[in-house]
Amino acid sequence: MNTLIQPLRSSYPIAKHRSVSPSLPAEYRRPNIAKASRRHRLSLLAALALSALALSALALSAFPLANASANSASLRAPLTVSGSDLDARGTASGSFSRRNSTFTVTASRLDPAQPFQVVIGGVVRGSGVTTRSGAALVRFRSPATRGFSRLDFEPRGEVVELLVNGASVLSGVFAGPGDAPRSAGVETTSLPSSIPGSRTRTTVRHTLTPSGVANFTVTVTRAPVAPTTLMVNGRPLGSPQTPNAAGNLTFRFRNSSTLPRFQPLEVDPRGAQIDLLQDGTSLLSGEMRSPGNGANFAPRSSFLIRLPSALDPAIGYAKIRWSSDERGRRVFYVEIEEVPLGNYTLLVDGIERGTLRVRDTDSGPEGELEFRTHDIDPGELHLTFDPVGANLTILDSSGTTWFSGLFVPSSGGTRPSGGTPVRFTERMTSTGADRDAYGEAHYEIERDGAHYFEVEIEDVAAGNYSIRVGGIHRATLRAFLQDDTIEGEVEFRSPGERGKVTMNFDPRGQLIEIVDTNGTILFSHLFGSGSATNPTPGNERLYLRAALFAQPGAIGSVRATFEIDDDGYSELELEAYDIPVGSYEVAVGGIVRGTLIVVQRRNRTEGEIEFDSDADDDDDDELLLDFPVLDQKITISDSSGLHFSRTLTRP
Repeated sequence: MNTLIQPLRSSYPIAKHRSVSPSLPAEYRRPNIAKASRRHRLSLLAALALSALALSALALSAFPLANASANSASLRAPLTVSGSDLDARGTASGSFSRRNSTFTVTASRLDPAQPFQVVIGGVVRGSGVTTRSGAALVRFRSPATRGFSRLDFEPRGEVVELLVNGASVLSGVFAGPGDAPRSAGVETTSLPSSIPGSRTRTTVRHTLTPSGVANFTVTVTRAPVAPTTLMVNGRPLGSPQTPNAAGNLTFRFRNSSTLPRFQPLEVDPRGAQIDLLQDGTSLLSGEMRSPGNGANFAPRSSFLIRLPSALDPAIGYAKIRWSSDERGRRVFYVEIEEVPLGNYTLLVDGIERGTLRVRDTDSGPEGELEFRTHDIDPGELHLTFDPVGANLTILDSSGTTWFSGLFVPSSGGTRPSGGTPVRFTERMTSTGADRDAYGEAHYEIERDGAHYFEVEIEDVAAGNYSIRVGGIHRATLRAFLQDDTIEGEVEFRSPGERGKVTMNFDPRGQLIEIVDTNGTILFSHLFGSGSATNPTPGNERLYLRAALFAQPGAIGSVRATFEIDDDGYSELELEAYDIPVGSYEVAVGGIVRGTLIVVQRRNRTEGEIEFDSDADDDDDDELLLDFPVLDQKITISDSSGLHFSRTLTRP
């Protein structure tokens, strides 16, 4: 167990309004045990005992802390006083991995029995009432479990603030540049290769001790034997190195050492974009942030459910969609159709969350709401609640309930319910991983009430494939050569039947995925939402995030994000930080596409420019992405010359 503790003095249960000598700063004063109440004396003795145990645990934890597994993090940061309550103490801590993640905010010595809120990155994530002894505790976890709130946000690198009665009491940066003294932790992650088929692997590790010693290590294996430069946010860090004959090398940095094997750590790499360059080509590229379940990593899932009508006879339709991608980004979408024009209120477990404005459209009356956890534009709704498992209700302006029901995915362990005979077939959406592959899914409710589901693929590589429905493996599909074509199929039925897989789930409205033995997803299709066409070359699902490379003498950094959704929607975004205020030309493929405006905001300069394929080319405020991005050089320049450039390539 990795144990990280605050200084011993922070655990003293000092009375809220005590008399102290002015000769020492408040944080160094010890309580007067003789004058303390019996309860406080016992608390103090317990705290001293626990602190002694914690010191022992810290010594024992030194070895496992130094050998934490890849793609995980264990982090802790004290919160500092940000208001008039000088006695307040607080801590933010968390552990992050692909399997599960936790994040906890604790505080003590607050005003007792008062309402408090925990604000992370400017968004209220938790609330409660302080105890009679002035303590506060908020816990988050993913996957969620009883006693924890759902962790569906990224706290690392964000400002964590505790408000009591609406006033800031404690605040601090959690596990990122600008965190408070006595912060500590270890974070390890691996970087994906930028070159298809490359065997080069890289592990990146950052450790921080309570005394402020930071170590940053980049270990490379099986790299080509050539001079290699480590880039952090597009800028070289330290001196280039050359791998040994086996292709292995290690970059070592420390912020407080002149030891020969360490280079000086002059930047904070946490959350930064890391690249390894050889001959101007990036071998590996990625973010210095380990995957955290619920924070920046989640199993890809999506499901679509129709919310039942509360009227008799039923009028209109309500569709509810939930999706979560592999980067932990979630979208909650509500749409109502064929109802009278006007405003309707969405309640989630009795709490009002938004208004659906039903207007006339080409396809009839419609209204919609969309909530997102990430990439919130002005006017969009932030998903700060958990709709899964909640009771959803849609009311009109008079208070009449039109739709109501539980929002629960139907891909669990129960077989599909009966229904009227129906038959439909959908072509599954290819991810583009195999551009020749073709897939179909067929569903049928037979006259006797039996349900039949078939998945078929062809023009794929021979071998075994996993059929996942709602993120759960349901069967293995074997593809082999049949009549000059490699193909395979799996048939499901409820009730079971000889030769078919028993179907104890309902695939309708669920995400169907076909995955090969390497974990590559060939098809990803929301079944029941209509047929799909295979994407055209260059139009498959894709997500790239990289730092543009700074030219000699350039100041600051620029990050590029390029994304293509399943439906072909594409977006290119450039974000600039800490570069001089001014206007910069943005060119892609040698053609100027727009102007990046950099302005002063608080204590740093920032600028952003965004292109998207759905932009209205008649609107000067929207920039249309109607040009190729992949394999095209992106440059940032002004009248003094070129400052940043990079060619984005498909990994």
